[in-house]
Amino acid sequence: MLSQKPWQREPAARLILGLIITISCGGFLLSVIDRFTGALSANEKQVFRMVLVALLYQGAALFWIGMFLREHQLSWRDAFGAGPGQLGRTVGLGILGGICVVPIAMGLVNLSSWILSSTPVTPEEQISVRILRESVARLPDERWLSFFKVSWTILAVTVVPIAEEVLFRGIFYPALKQSGSRSRLFAVLATSILFAEIHFNLVTLVPLTMLAMIFTWLYEETGSLLTPILAHSIFNGANMALLLYSEQIKRLSVP
Repeated sequence: MLSQKPWQREPAARLILGLIITISCGGFLLSVIDRFTGALSANEKQVFRMVLVALLYQGAALFWIGMFLREHQLSWRDAFGAGPGQLGRTVGLGILGGICVVPIAMGLVNLSSWILSSTPVTPEEQISVRILRESVARLPDERWLSFFKVSWTILAVTVVPIAEEVLFRGIFYPALKQSGSRSRLFAVLATSILFAEIHFNLVTLVPLTMLAMIFTWLYEETGSLLTPILAHSIFNGANMALLLYSEQIKRLSVP
């Protein structure tokens, strides 16, 4: 079970402020990147911007989280790690959870698209997914294409799951759960919906909310953030494989 966390309001407020400042500096970051990529083509520049901005945003989130833990005089392991003798269960549940959530989330995405298609709302791809797909289609240079695929896959299966799970499951969820005036269900729903909303897509709103609720349950079951991080990593890896390596997968499946 998940133990109580000693999260304090002032460090939490500074963490949120730091994240807001980082996001607000996005336009400045893009202008700096553009100054150093003037010799690249439009598609190459877009790829470089996507990779670098994603790395900077996720890296900044980990930096502010590190400052948050420093104020509480806690190491990452003490704040989010598993107890002695629990590593096998922690890793096993994370892998099993990741394998199980892939078909669940994909099924919910298809269901959500089908429901939205019967309304005046037109189902649209997540913006980042659309840009990824278009970038792959438009990059003729194999070196840039390989750089894009490898770097984005590494980000998706390592940095992104760690940053998002620490932030939403590791900090926001326990803070709401332990606030006293709110129930555990409220904490689960609020952090899960917020997690889904930051992806800015109506089609994935319900699937990602459900996904986040499963990640929260995994965290509660083991008391270690490694479990939802592994599940999140497997989920992202499966999506990256389908998105970036679909042609290779098709060739492997053809006898």
